[in-house]
Amino acid sequence: MKELILLFGSQFLLVFFYGFQSQVVRLGHRTESFLLSLGIGAMSLVALKLVPNASALEMVAYLFGGPIGIVLSIEAHKLWFKRKYGHVEYEELDTCDHVFNIYGHNPLRSKCSLCGKEHPLSGTLKG
Repeated sequence: MKELILLFGSQFLLVFFYGFQSQVVRLGHRTESFLLSLGIGAMSLVALKLVPNASALEMVAYLFGGPIGIVLSIEAHKLWFKRKYGHVEYEELDTCDHVFNIYGHNPLRSKCSLCGKEHPLSGTLKG
């Protein structure tokens, strides 16, 4: 039972950290990226240690940790962002003109289109 919980937890946290890190890296947050990378490494070590001897039930727990982790990391990042900047308004990548416009920020302006504050969040993608 202990291994089942450890396998689920390690995969959950590994994918949670990866998902959250991808968001903070994209936004240029170095400290958060560094700390999350340490967590990714630690959870990878736990998984590498336990997976070779896992039972079928433990492998199922491992497999379910990832999908739950990624969904919760998206929601956790929205909450973190809202606390940090005061609002959340997420827009997907506009693939027509390759403009990377997240959280309601206009990439052609230096200020947020929602609150008027300057945030280091927008840029363009080369495609």
